[in-house]
Amino acid sequence: MLNLLILTWNPDIWNMDWVQESQRMIQGSSGSGTWSVGNRRGGIVPGDRLLLLRQARDRGIIASGTATSTVYEDPHWDDQRDDTAWYVDVNWEKHVGIEDRLTIKKLQEIAPDTHWHPAASGTKVCESDASRVWQVWLSHHDDVG
Repeated sequence: MLNLLILTWNPDIWNMDWVQESQRMIQGSSGSGTWSVGNRRGGIVPGDRLLLLRQARDRGIIASGTATSTVYEDPHWDDQRDDTAWYVDVNWEKHVGIEDRLTIKKLQEIAPDTHWHPAASGTKVCESDASRVWQVWLSHHDDVG
């Protein structure tokens, strides 16, 4: 059974330069990192597969990786806040440009049981959809990458 989870990135909330970030991934300097998992406090173990879903605009899957930790608490990623957030360590392995994303429309067609409009990171892809979504993502990445 494939444990596949959705991590989210909303460019309207966190202004990350995706072109620069993906270049770092290619060079190997940021293949590993951390990502917030919203309110999820568990259910992720090393080896689980993770998809990065761009939110707000130009929505779709733009990267994938493997969890290298369980969920843990640390200071919040938004330095304007003084509370904590929940994270997982990720080894990012595949990515595409935003223009080459695997679109929400396609994801809804191939995986109708999964909620593709999550409010935050850490949503699990339905077990009935997980293998199909993963295979479509790998094929999509190979076609555009």
